[in-house]
Amino acid sequence: MLSGGQDNLLKLWDYDAQKTVPFFFQAFIGHTYPLVSAMFNPLDNGMVISAAENDGIYIWQFHGDTYSNYHP
Repeated sequence: MLSGGQDNLLKLWDYDAQKTVPFFFQAFIGHTYPLVSAMFNPLDNGMVISAAENDGIYIWQFHGDTYSNYHP
C-alpha cells in the first residue's frame, strides 16, 4: 500500500512484514511539500508515481529494500 501526506514522505507499506514489525514501511524522501497523490504504475509494479503541492511529479523505481528517484 502507498501513502503520503503532510510529512512530505511517500511511504510504501509492507503488509507481510507488519506481522512481525509493527508499522513497517519504506520511505521515499525527496518531496519538499506535502504529497497530494500517489500511485503504482499499472504496467510496472516496481514503479511508483507521486505528486506534491508545489513540487511537481516524481517517478520512483524500487527494488526490494532499495529505491531510486530517477526522474524528479
